[in-house]
Amino acid sequence: MINAPDYVSYQGYATLYGFEQDPGRSEIDMLEMLQTVGFTPSLPGSPGMVLVLDETCENRRDIAVADFRDTLRRAPSLWFKVWTHESSDLLCRLQRTGGWWCEYYAIGYLQLGSESLVEGLIKRFRDQAHGHREQLLIVDWQSRAEEVDWDQIWKKAAVYDGDALDVMGVSERLAPQFRGPLTGSIEQRLPGHRLLMAAADRVSG
Repeated sequence: MINAPDYVSYQGYATLYGFEQDPGRSEIDMLEMLQTVGFTPSLPGSPGMVLVLDETCENRRDIAVADFRDTLRRAPSLWFKVWTHESSDLLCRLQRTGGWWCEYYAIGYLQLGSESLVEGLIKRFRDQAHGHREQLLIVDWQSRAEEVDWDQIWKKAAVYDGDALDVMGVSERLAPQFRGPLTGSIEQRLPGHRLLMAAADRVSG
């Protein structure tokens, strides 16, 4: 079971990358995972409406769920919020470019549900690895690597030479981009990937 450490700040984040092998699949997988771990895109008090934001995350608009799903499928980048049953909100982004996609979650803002979200991301990473689909997963509770451009790591245009982060799921293709100590107290070998996690008591399975 994932347990969010006491030092979680507003800056903590999780990000997941993969290739767009099936058109439209990325947003389906993302929304299904969020719903499975206890989130809904519907605004508290306004069922059927979703809060989306512009690229600055400063301007919002509320759109119908049906329009949201269509927008999420078509937009190259979209910021939006989902909610727990206790009305704690999670800021999310889905981005697509050049045949790959990236999900981003501002988990430090989340009052409740961050542990279940990370569990869901790890499960997806494992499942996709066993399905021979390449992914990159990073969970950085303290934002120790907040200046890293993970897009450039994914594109093999930069290297990461910092410390091991809380969760790091790295494919064989990307292993040369990690020059720092790619180690963790738990390591799981998956088809074409390594999954490393900082503490054994944070993860089940």
